[in-house]
Amino acid sequence: MNLNKNRTIKFGRKYVKGLVNGNFSNIISVSEFNAVGDGEIDDTQAIQNAINSVKNKAILSFPAGKTFRITDTLTIPVDKIVGVVGNGAWLKTTEDITMIDFVGNKTSGGGGPRSDNLDLMKVEGCPFITDLKFYSDSSTDSYGTAINIKHTLHPIIKDCSFFSLDTAISFEDRNRNALIFNNVFYGLKNYGIHFLEGHNIHQILISDNHFFGFKKALFDEGQDLVNLVFANNLIECGIDEQSDVENILHFNSSDFGGEHIIDGNWFQDHNDLTDSFIKVEGDMTRLAIRNNGFELSSGIPALKILSDTDYVIENNWFNRLGNAIEFDVANLKRIVKISNNTVNTCEGFLKINVVNDLDYILINNNIVKIETGNNSLGIKINCDKTLYTNINNNLILSETDIGENEGLISVECDSQLRHLNLTNNTARQVSNSTYGYGYKVVSSGVYEGVIIKDNQAWHFSQESYNLPSEETGNIIIKDNIDL
Repeated sequence: MNLNKNRTIKFGRKYVKGLVNGNFSNIISVSEFNAVGDGEIDDTQAIQNAINSVKNKAILSFPAGKTFRITDTLTIPVDKIVGVVGNGAWLKTTEDITMIDFVGNKTSGGGGPRSDNLDLMKVEGCPFITDLKFYSDSSTDSYGTAINIKHTLHPIIKDCSFFSLDTAISFEDRNRNALIFNNVFYGLKNYGIHFLEGHNIHQILISDNHFFGFKKALFDEGQDLVNLVFANNLIECGIDEQSDVENILHFNSSDFGGEHIIDGNWFQDHNDLTDSFIKVEGDMTRLAIRNNGFELSSGIPALKILSDTDYVIENNWFNRLGNAIEFDVANLKRIVKISNNTVNTCEGFLKINVVNDLDYILINNNIVKIETGNNSLGIKINCDKTLYTNINNNLILSETDIGENEGLISVECDSQLRHLNLTNNTARQVSNSTYGYGYKVVSSGVYEGVIIKDNQAWHFSQESYNLPSEETGNIIIKDNIDL
């Protein structure tokens, strides 16, 4: 979508002028209100005057190629300014400010097509900012927030660029049904997208963006983030002069969060991450992580999970990392599925540490090759009690030491091991290891409904199988092969 000199809007090949579906009646150029755009003169008041001049509805337009210096926050009410078209213009700040407050009137209720939302959509639905570039001008630091979004219904941020700022986009208080796509986030001091403490946002799609250089690409430290889809983004971290990268995505809702999908992204670190690629804590309900690639972070896990919820982790590719996946929770009593992942040249695959109860987990059809680090970790589960654990059809190869009395595939319980199905796996030690088992299953207490069969173990220095005897409890062990 572009504006031309005849004050029309181009949608594809068609030009439309004036009122379109009730959304706007005119186009306001900041140049008409004496905004200069030379990058030196303070254009804040001129741009705000243009915004304040709108009595009905308008699109705010910036002339192409100019740079507008901003020294205070521009407040854009979306019931008046239904859209901002940058035409490739720059907004520059030399102050630690929020450059644009994008403010609506969605202060209560959900986002569904009820009568109140339908009425609000007619007035201010789908406000947008497109084709605008934001940066802070400082040789010593990056500061300022480009856009703060508050009380909006279906806000759209697309085709924008954010450079050398503290934060690109923040969400405050209640918002519904947001779209953020086709943007560039580059060289940010802190956050690409920041869900502020106390926020309440449901239904948000973040797709087809490029993030490069940040402390966190996405940080949820709010109260209520629900139904987020983070898809088809390219994310890189670790650039010159940036050494404090913590996470790429960090979810930490304090009240209610989750029902998120993370799908089809490429995550790459240049060995500057200090914690993990994705960190999940706080109150989470459901999370699907699938079809992603994770690469290049020695000693750092791709996924660090500290919250008990439903997880689907499937069809991901992990390369040159610490452990691919780590769980460290008090309880894990929801449904967990970890399937069809590929792990290459990592220090380990899956580490699950549960203080109390582990229930309902399926780990199957993963292929793992461990080539770095010491004490190889294929699948390692430690808990007090486990119920309904299925580990099937995995292929795990190790070219490093496994560790004394450790198993490449290991399940250890303090008090109860119930309904374990460990079948059709292959564990192979490729190098000459001094220590380690292929399989280790141990409980200090009860065994019940344990099936261990049709597994293969290759080339282990200690015994290939460290398993309980069938006399210990209700256990079936048969047709396991030692090669």
